[in-house]
Amino acid sequence: MVFRLDRHSDQRRYNAPTANEIAVVFVNSDGEPPFERDIRVYPLNLQNPQQPFSNINILSPNLDPMAYPVLFPYGEPGWQPNWRCEYYEGAQGNQS
Repeated sequence: MVFRLDRHSDQRRYNAPTANEIAVVFVNSDGEPPFERDIRVYPLNLQNPQQPFSNINILSPNLDPMAYPVLFPYGEPGWQPNWRCEYYEGAQGNQS
């Protein structure tokens, strides 16, 4: 996520983050996070220090493993558009 600092706002109230781990809470009228948001990855890029970050699309299958490492401990791809749901023989449960 990108935190854009507004120099005209009250700096005592809107402090920039000071920790390495940051949680974000989205508040929206429909309960969904905003579709337009900046998600950036800051890799250790010693070969090209001029490009300190990469933007990640919210539909990227690489986003879920980076956002939820407990659910994707091996970095396997997460959700992606047009993902097919495969049912295995012998699986039980209601299907609708």
